[in-house]
Amino acid sequence: MNPPTHRFSPNLLAFAFLATFAMTAQTFGQAANPTLFATDHIPSNPQFGNFGTVTALGINPDGTLSVQSSAFTNDLPYELALSPNGRWLAVGHASALIDEDLIIYRVNADATLEMWAVETVRSSPFEILWRDNETLIVLETQDGSSGVATYRFFPDAPIIERLEQIDARGSGFFSAHMELHPNRRWLYVPDSPLFGTSSIRLFEVATDGTLSLVQTLVTVPYALDLKVTPNGRFLYMVTGAGDTSIVGFSINQFNGMITQQPFSPYPVTAGAPSAVDITDDGKVLIAFSGATETLTAYQVSNDDGFLQDTFNTVNIGGNGIFEAIEIVGKTLYVTKNNSTNFDAAILTYDLDTDFGTFTPLGGPVAFGTRPYFMDAWIPLPIVLGDFNSDQLVNLLDIPFFVATLLGQPAELDHPQRADMNMDGNANGLDIDLFTQAVLFVPTLGGCCLDNFQCVEVTAADCTDFNGQYQGDNTTCADCPMPPPPELINVSAFGLPGPPFCINGPFIDVFIDGNNFLESTVVTLEFDDQPSVSGFNEVIFPPNFITLSFDLSGVQPGTFRVRVTNPDGQFVESTETWDVIDCP
Repeated sequence: MNPPTHRFSPNLLAFAFLATFAMTAQTFGQAANPTLFATDHIPSNPQFGNFGTVTALGINPDGTLSVQSSAFTNDLPYELALSPNGRWLAVGHASALIDEDLIIYRVNADATLEMWAVETVRSSPFEILWRDNETLIVLETQDGSSGVATYRFFPDAPIIERLEQIDARGSGFFSAHMELHPNRRWLYVPDSPLFGTSSIRLFEVATDGTLSLVQTLVTVPYALDLKVTPNGRFLYMVTGAGDTSIVGFSINQFNGMITQQPFSPYPVTAGAPSAVDITDDGKVLIAFSGATETLTAYQVSNDDGFLQDTFNTVNIGGNGIFEAIEIVGKTLYVTKNNSTNFDAAILTYDLDTDFGTFTPLGGPVAFGTRPYFMDAWIPLPIVLGDFNSDQLVNLLDIPFFVATLLGQPAELDHPQRADMNMDGNANGLDIDLFTQAVLFVPTLGGCCLDNFQCVEVTAADCTDFNGQYQGDNTTCADCPMPPPPELINVSAFGLPGPPFCINGPFIDVFIDGNNFLESTVVTLEFDDQPSVSGFNEVIFPPNFITLSFDLSGVQPGTFRVRVTNPDGQFVESTETWDVIDCP
């Protein structure tokens, strides 16, 4: 009896020539197990045997940590960020020099690091984010001139050509943090001058890495660390040394613009907060007050973003100078060190997201001299046919599939990824299924949601969202649009005024009109200075809005009232009011 033969798909015959490339194609690793990466923020003094390092710590099933490996880096390693596919770790350095190093490491399966690219950037890269696996966003901070820059990463290029700047935009006087929306398009950057007005800028980051300014919103001092909820609806910012509060914002789901929540700022009783993070389920926000070494838990309302203080706190002890927090699932990691460099460690806590309570997990894990920023990697679910771990099956996976079938897998898990029919073997029986996966492109359409919101998804996903699917290959433009807001009368009151004094009391605004929604946003618009958001907003849809504004910090000028609905349609008052510098 002859052994069975397998018919090769015509598509694979077209792919076969790629087998040669599979032998030489660049292979990339990623940590095979959950891993926490952390920087040791110290100066490098080789003459004394001291080097700044990046350390990989394995995350055990119970959340505790075990040190795996370390890699040397340059002076004072600071912020770090993993690419979405976990293959690349970008590390910035903050040593107050005019120019700093931005280093990208390749992450191997055992979580060891291999230096892959180095670029000189403007001082100092206080924050680093990846828009996608090829686009890096760097916050370049200088006292008096900060900005956001984007870089394209070419891992296969010659080493001196692996990073190339795409675009750069100013972000204000002093920017120390930034936050990327879950859609990876909207970037929020606070500006926190020691004197003057603090603000948050919203940039749109295009797929080609170019930047465009969408909004500049005046906010309370001192704008510092910030975090967006996993569902993308709310943004929270801690106010550092300038205040003892957390400022909450609602995010317009059409354009990313933010408006301050009615009951915000939320007070913090444990001292000025310096860091903030949110659990993966979006239920609990943790604020860290560095001056008092205290963690505080708040419950986040899924309806309107209101923060409820749980009054659950924990003091990590010591006299900290550099600390950060990182939440992985329901586990909280805190870096701890003090001015005498003793007891430097990473602490671990279990979080109960229903009640906001902390439970220590294991003992402190000794760590270098000044452990600081952290970023965690949780391996992505294996998608059959996806060899480069980008959660897609496409032409980029073909060389690795061919190599695996020829008995030369580039990674240890490639035979598993090549087993398309899940019979325990990677062989010719998997070819047709792989071909179908490469050629299949899901059909999308406009999905109309409540409150006139829309997403473009598959019909099945639209059903899961309880939306109205408009048909294959439609867009959100096919969903019915709400009528635009209309103004009938706008009245502004204050003592004194109008005209109003920039150092006077609050002003109250009453708006009469049509087509207002519960999430309608009202701002004061100036021609030559940032918008001003209101507070204590009360909306009686569809006809009435009342709210107040604080004009302290604005410059003399003329403003008008703008009313913006969630779909981005807006109307401005024809009447204007003057703000003057009263004695």
